[in-house]
Amino acid sequence: MSDVHRPLRSPIEMLDKSFIQQHGLAKYLQRLLSMQAFWAADEDVARSGHCHNHIGEGQCGIVYALCNTHDVVKVVKEGKVPSLEQDSRTHERVLATFDNLDNAIVKPAINIPGLVTWIEPEDWAWWAAQGVDETDRGMYPAILSHSLVTSRILPLQETAHEALFDYFAPSQLKIEPERSKALGEETNRDCLIRIYLGRRQPRSPTANFKLRNFDLMVNEMEALHLDTSIYATTMARTLAILHWGGVGTDGNDIEFVLGEALRANPVPSLSEFCKMAPSDLRRKDSMYPAEQALGMWLLDFNQCAFFDHDKAGLKRLVDAFFWTDPYYPWPNSKDARDEALWKVCKEAYLETSEKVAELNMARDFIDAVEGHRPSIASLFS
Repeated sequence: MSDVHRPLRSPIEMLDKSFIQQHGLAKYLQRLLSMQAFWAADEDVARSGHCHNHIGEGQCGIVYALCNTHDVVKVVKEGKVPSLEQDSRTHERVLATFDNLDNAIVKPAINIPGLVTWIEPEDWAWWAAQGVDETDRGMYPAILSHSLVTSRILPLQETAHEALFDYFAPSQLKIEPERSKALGEETNRDCLIRIYLGRRQPRSPTANFKLRNFDLMVNEMEALHLDTSIYATTMARTLAILHWGGVGTDGNDIEFVLGEALRANPVPSLSEFCKMAPSDLRRKDSMYPAEQALGMWLLDFNQCAFFDHDKAGLKRLVDAFFWTDPYYPWPNSKDARDEALWKVCKEAYLETSEKVAELNMARDFIDAVEGHRPSIASLFS
């Protein structure tokens, strides 16, 4: 797995329900989503409770969490074996490239799931080792299919998951018993947060609200006083390396999400320990809370394609930029905030591209993106 990259360290605070009571939901989410470290007692992750449970679905596969591991398995959909194979090939190449970046290059603060193994159909021995036996007929479609196993991006823990719901859910869902019912639904478990810097719009008050693959829009980040330039810089540097740093892929349909990134040091420093409240030291679940943070993760490479350094390759890069969900800042917005964020993205992309490859089409790519008027723009406005 790629190293867990850490933003500049700031004073570490305890983020728990007492923090919410004292400072409010907005302040809690601002602190949580900043990707800065915080103290938090170990608690249950807000995930589905079943073994080998379905936690997501994409164009080429259905994703299950494996029992008693930190891995997931993506089971191929009918007719999508080539796409899953491409996912595996590109994923392997991405990991190798990011792990071997030159020290002179500033590595993006991005995390990439580890690549575990490829499973052929009817590998009964492997599935049996995961706790699946011949009586578990619900898993037969998976066992009879090709599958790709990767490490799991852990979703938000229970307190964070509920805070996100209480802040963003429609008012009609925040009243009991509707709140408890909604929080217990499968579509509100296993919460990862998509960072949509390219979408600015009010959140719909519809009751069709879900936290799984939660879309956090740029106007909502601004309302929480988050530094969106950090997200934009990370995405831009990552895309530049995907294009010119040795991967050589267009980055089509990749995803940038926030998920849990556990920290290496579970014990507070002496100065931090002395500042902790007595109530924190008396916690029954742990004498020392764990140092944690949310991190930005890169995933889903099944739609990525390699390209040539020519006119057709440039077109592929531009098309991929606009076909991907609206993670990147919008380059042709009339909103001054979007224009400023796009400038941050552009400068980080060009700077990183220059460092990773002397010969590239980075400037041509940016010029083509800025001059492009895609017909699908209305989808992301």
